Amino acid sequence: MGLSVEEFSNRFTEPQYGLLSIKTDDEGYCLMHDRKTGLCRIHEAKPPMCRDWPFFHGLLRDREVFEEAKAACPGIDPEAGWEEFKAWHREEIGGRPPQNYF
Repeated sequence: MGLSVEEFSNRFTEPQYGLLSIKTDDEGYCLMHDRKTGLCRIHEAKPPMCRDWPFFHGLLRDREVFEEAKAACPGIDPEAGWEEFKAWHREEIGGRPPQNYF
């Protein structure tokens, strides 16, 4: 993006749970999400938490949480079932649990 780390941090991050988090817009979308293309503006350098999405503990452990995320996130196939989602994670990610960010 042609910004120094300090410039990027000042413009696009905020403290959350003792860590820096990328800010969201008024509708809750990550500021790095390009709404026109549906792609991440910083894909090559995105943080590990973003790389793990949507394979977060809650979505892998709780069907209701998965269904809520599926309804809200265009990146999760609306036809995907919870068991299929978990199976894909095991096959493609090797079952590696999402990172612990705290």
